[in-house]
Parts: sequence; structure tokens; C-alpha cells
Amino acid sequence: MITEHHMQARFFAVIRRTHPDLLAFAIPNGFLRTKTMRIRAWREGVLSGVPDVFIPMPRGSHHGLFLEFKTTKGRVAPTQQEFLNLVASRGYRAEVVYSLKQALEVLKDYMHEDP
Repeated sequence: MITEHHMQARFFAVIRRTHPDLLAFAIPNGFLRTKTMRIRAWREGVLSGVPDVFIPMPRGSHHGLFLEFKTTKGRVAPTQQEFLNLVASRGYRAEVVYSLKQALEVLKDYMHEDP
């Protein structure tokens, strides 16, 4: 079974090859394993529920694109859903994707929105 890590890594491998000028970056919240690390990160501004990837490129009526990667068995946590809803209400596109193919389709659709 493919992990979220492998799916996201493959996503970046593809977009770096196909969209070399696209500004896209990962938000590594999942690495905060210990209580000390979580407290330090919180003090530095890390928020619970922030999606895995952000593409700060306005398209159509959206200010940017957030992607949350999940495996087919993965579930969106309440804090993640709250964040996705919040940024969507503020003009961002926010999607949960369950495969590399779906992530690339969402990106393709987003890139074709009229700027």
C-alpha cells in the first residue's frame, strides 16, 4: 500500500519535471512527534490541521491551492476539515486527494482556471 509520504513525494517529482516554474511547497506538520517538538513548533506558529501542500498561485477566483494527501484508508481529522473549510471560505481552493492521479488532476484543473 502506498503511503501519504510516497504519494506526496511522487507528486513533487512529477510537478518539478512538468511545471518547473511552479512555486509549490510542503508543510511538514506530520513530523512533530514528541510533546517538546509540538510545543516548540506551536510557539513558532505551526497550526494543527494545516494541509500537506500549498501552491501560492492565484487562479480564477482562488488565491491559491491547498492539498491534503490521504491514503484510500486515511481519514480527514476534524482540525484538518476545519482548516480546509476556513481557507475555502477565504478564497482558497482546498482539496483532499486520495491518489497521485487525483492530485495531478486537481492541479491540472486548477492550472486551467482563468487567471
